[in-house]
Amino acid sequence: MVNLFHYHVQFRINMARIILLIMMAGLILHVNISEVSGESKLGDVLEIGGISGPYELKAFVSPAIPTLGSAKAFVRVTNLQTGSPVADADVRITITGANTNSSGWVIALNSPDTPETYSSEIDFQHPGKWFLNFQVTSEIGVGHLDTEIEVPPSPRVGSGVFIWVLVLIVIGAITLRIWWGTRTTARARRQT
Repeated sequence: MVNLFHYHVQFRINMARIILLIMMAGLILHVNISEVSGESKLGDVLEIGGISGPYELKAFVSPAIPTLGSAKAFVRVTNLQTGSPVADADVRITITGANTNSSGWVIALNSPDTPETYSSEIDFQHPGKWFLNFQVTSEIGVGHLDTEIEVPPSPRVGSGVFIWVLVLIVIGAITLRIWWGTRTTARARRQT
């Protein structure tokens, strides 16, 4: 009876060790993943400004270093002479890739809450240089703002899978070793 009690105590201790190892591995992986995702700084904004025609234009692209896929573009349009926002402009954003013949345009829209700010989604289909043209047309005239953005290649998706598989194999091996050691110890004690 004492050997059986000792076996149960040893089993509980080993299970506590396994749970502790799993929690530590999860915490370590969570910290590493948080550090990687924290480097992207999606809150950063690229700001481009200038005076063109009768307008003062300020364009913003978020994130500041766009990745493949979509990004947000904002354009603030103010009348250069009066300093008042221009709420009835037609704002078009043209994007052209330098590496291929890919180009497109979108219409940026404003809202009643912020009539001077026009926003739209733009799509970067491949890495490399992209040329952006913000064109504003209204009854007071035409203006445009040009800029160039470098879109870096995206990191390989799934590269973290190998780390997860390795961690799971190590945790499985440790669990198997603890279970086998407990079983062997219990069997040896039962035989004595």
